[in-house]
Amino acid sequence: MVQIETLGALGDGIFKEDGKDIFVPFTLPGDIVQLIGNGTRRELTQVKTPSPHRIEPNCKHFGICGGCQMQHADESFYIDWKKWIVTQAFKRHKIDAEIETYFSAPVGSRRRAVFSARRVEGELELGFSQQNTNELVNLNQCPVLTPKLENSLDQIREFASSLPLGKKQVHIWVVDTTNGLDVCVQGMREPNSALRKALVRKAVELSFARLSIDEEILVERKKPILEMGIAEVVSNPGGFLQASKDAEHQMVELVCDHLGKCKQVADLYCGIGTFAFRLAERRRGRPSDGRR
Repeated sequence: MVQIETLGALGDGIFKEDGKDIFVPFTLPGDIVQLIGNGTRRELTQVKTPSPHRIEPNCKHFGICGGCQMQHADESFYIDWKKWIVTQAFKRHKIDAEIETYFSAPVGSRRRAVFSARRVEGELELGFSQQNTNELVNLNQCPVLTPKLENSLDQIREFASSLPLGKKQVHIWVVDTTNGLDVCVQGMREPNSALRKALVRKAVELSFARLSIDEEILVERKKPILEMGIAEVVSNPGGFLQASKDAEHQMVELVCDHLGKCKQVADLYCGIGTFAFRLAERRRGRPSDGRR
């Protein structure tokens, strides 16, 4: 048995052996654990004495699924670890940065997910990759997702079953938008006419707002709306979006407060307008100096 001493930037517990760092996933400083394996990376088999910061994970797939790393740590430890990661990143560039504030997104607020799907011996697998492997964890719950997205797992699985899947993984992007699920399939072979029609029928049957294959929209029952302040935006299929609406709101408030007294602002990498629309909204109705 060994005692975990520190936590690395990637979330692995660390202890020293013969002067070398040994990494153990899903452990915390203070854990006394039993391990198997050799080399610099070991596998946890049992926690003999838990760290005071260890809690019960809220997902039964945790520890196998590679989607989450820190569900076994309490909130205070997790926040301190995240702060440490940020300050260490600055220190590597010889910058002393004090973190004035932080925001922790609530559980159940992730509004987008990229699922992997494939068939193995005729059986559908849908979920996320296992820790450090290409194997898939067949999901039937994921509490970090928004309730609407988590409750749609059966629908997404039903849709995936209609795809021409083999052993090669296909990715299914799903976004929880105001008007329903925006679904985009990537990595699939070019569908023929019959398959296109079948996928459109399935998307309509499952009430998806939009279905796309790569960047091509197959059907759009409703515009998949994302709210950017008072603006309503429709993003490109598979486009980037902040995973948590709550975190996005906090980021926007920080930026807008910081730039509140600026007369002119240019968002040079605006994406879908996460900051640009809110900044423009806050300038509405203010006296103009005549310049554009």
